[in-house]
Amino acid sequence: MTDRSSRQDLDHALAVIAVDPKYISFMQSGPAAQTMEGWQEHQRGVDALMDELEAEIVRIASAGILSQGEDFPRHYYQIGPACQGPHVELIELIQNANAIIETVVTYVDLGTFAFQIREWWTQRVGKTKNSGSFEAALILTAPFIEGMCVADVVKRHGETRVRQVQSHSRQDFLGSPAHPTGSERYTVAVSVKGPRHYIYTVDGMGNVSDHYLMNEGEVIPLDMSDWKKTAYSDLSREPHRPHKVLLGDR
Repeated sequence: MTDRSSRQDLDHALAVIAVDPKYISFMQSGPAAQTMEGWQEHQRGVDALMDELEAEIVRIASAGILSQGEDFPRHYYQIGPACQGPHVELIELIQNANAIIETVVTYVDLGTFAFQIREWWTQRVGKTKNSGSFEAALILTAPFIEGMCVADVVKRHGETRVRQVQSHSRQDFLGSPAHPTGSERYTVAVSVKGPRHYIYTVDGMGNVSDHYLMNEGEVIPLDMSDWKKTAYSDLSREPHRPHKVLLGDR
C-alpha cells in the first residue's frame, strides 16, 4: 500500500527515488496538467511505474538488502511546496544503511544492485518516452552512490582491498540528500591499500563529472566511467597517464 506521508531524512537511508521534474502539479507544467483529470491520469501512470520498479527491486536485490521483506514504505512528497518544487516518489528499503554495510551486505553488493536498477530504469523509461508519456529521473541515495564508486574501483580498476569510503555532499538549489532532485553532488573517496585514494564527483543520478587517483601526493586523472553500462568488461582498461605527462615535460 502506498503511504502518502511526508519525507523522512534520507542521508543514510537505502532508497530508490523517482523525480518527475517537468510535471510539478496539476496547476502548471504541460497540457495534461491544466485539469485535475489530467493530473490524476498522470499520477496513475507514475504509480504504475513505481509498482514495476518495486517489483524489479524485489527480483534482483541480493540477500540482506531486503531486510524489511517485500513491503517497503512508499512515500510521496513535493519538494518546496510553496515554490512548486518537483514531484517525488520514494521507495525506502532500509532507513539506516550503515547498520548493514559490510556486516550483511558489501558496498560492492550495493553498487552492483544500483547499476542493475539503473539499467532497467533506462530501458523502461526509454520506452515510456517513446510513447510520448511523462518523463522521470531515477535518483539513488548516498549509500548506493558510494557502492557504485566502490564497485567501479574493484571491478574496473582491479583493486582487491578497500580500506575506507568517505563521501561529502554539495547542495545545488533544492537538490540535497534530504531533498533529492538529482542535482545534489557527492565527492566520494575510496581508499585502497597503500597511500592511494580514488576520487569521484557524482550527482544524485549517478553521473560522474570527475574521476582521479591520488597516489603519494600525485594527482592522476582517470577515464570517466561510462556508468550506463553494467558490463564492466566493455569499459577501457588502458593504463592511465599521470597529470604531468598529459601537460608535457617542462
